Amino acid sequence: MFRTFVFAALGALLAACTPMQWYKPGVDDTMQARDLDGCRRQAREQSYYEINARLLSPPYGMGIDSRGYSTLAPPLAAEGDRVMIEDGLMQSCMRGLGYDLAPRSGNHAR
Repeated sequence: MFRTFVFAALGALLAACTPMQWYKPGVDDTMQARDLDGCRRQAREQSYYEINARLLSPPYGMGIDSRGYSTLAPPLAAEGDRVMIEDGLMQSCMRGLGYDLAPRSGNHAR
């Protein structure tokens, strides 16, 4: 039973490490790179607006410290949130352009 668990955990770990890439039929690497760069730039700009709106609205970036007391959220916590927002915006942009995120392989004919 333990061996089965170990193999299942190892399989899940390897699957999580599978490199992914954006794919859209009929699009070459140059166009894909251009679309990805555009989506990244757009997402980066928008994420700053969104995180600032969150930090400047009540409760003003409040958080909870390790003792359970209210505290202002540290800037790094806000930056982590901004990066997550940016990633979500970038993925939405790419999907809006018709791309799918798929495991990297040589099977996609371009």
